[in-house]
Amino acid sequence: MLEERGFGLPSTYLEKVRGDIWALRPEFGGNEYRIFFFNAGEDRFVITHAILKNTKRIDPNDIDTAENRMNDWRVRKVG
Repeated sequence: MLEERGFGLPSTYLEKVRGDIWALRPEFGGNEYRIFFFNAGEDRFVITHAILKNTKRIDPNDIDTAENRMNDWRVRKVG
């Protein structure tokens, strides 16, 4: 769905988390998941982190992990 509709997905499937980090919001087997990613340009998306969501709020540490991995990818991509 992300490939077909991009950032035009409804909020039930996609949410902006912080900065350049977005989250897909799939459900499977009665469980909610969050797949953190960022847009790497040219219709490329890089997954940085994924969690089983079992609380109302996303743990800020999970967002930090996603951001740190994104920043690391960007540094390595340029270098």
